Amino acid sequence: VEVKALTSSEEITHLGRHLSKMPLDVHMGKFLLVATLFKCLDPALTIAAALNSKSPFMKPFGKELEADRAKQSFKLGDSDFLTIANAFNSFRRSTAQNYHRTFCNRNFLSIQNLLQIEELRQQYFSYLIDAGFVTVDETVRQELNKLRYRSGGSANYSKPRFLTIPAHLDVNSSSLAMIHATLT
Repeated sequence: VEVKALTSSEEITHLGRHLSKMPLDVHMGKFLLVATLFKCLDPALTIAAALNSKSPFMKPFGKELEADRAKQSFKLGDSDFLTIANAFNSFRRSTAQNYHRTFCNRNFLSIQNLLQIEELRQQYFSYLIDAGFVTVDETVRQELNKLRYRSGGSANYSKPRFLTIPAHLDVNSSSLAMIHATLT
């Protein structure tokens, strides 16, 4: 009832039907559905995945101040959620330039935790497709399957590969106001 999946008389709503098709907490599922509607799915997938994994930020003993400064360099919109999404996107860009190991070391980021976030992003995107809430062409489905079922999994740090969200689902990802509205 709280997330509007059921009416006050406990009848399932249209939203509830969509949420029932996804193996996620109803709050998380609603967040991803709203992000899809608001066309800011990429950061929403990162935020949702980060909420269900370990923090990518590390604080080694004796280097707490340096680690805090590195984290502050990713600060975006006075939001921990957007800070994590910004750090993840920066990691993704560093990987494209084959610079991710050095990047993570300099910025006190855990490659393992960032790759776990990517795996969850892929999983959540698959849930949206399987629930019929997101429609993608066969090329996107094949790429997603290659990413999710490649050999080596997240243990393969040499050259991680990332999910690219189709542009039509991500038109508003650069709008902090739209992402904040989705979170709300």
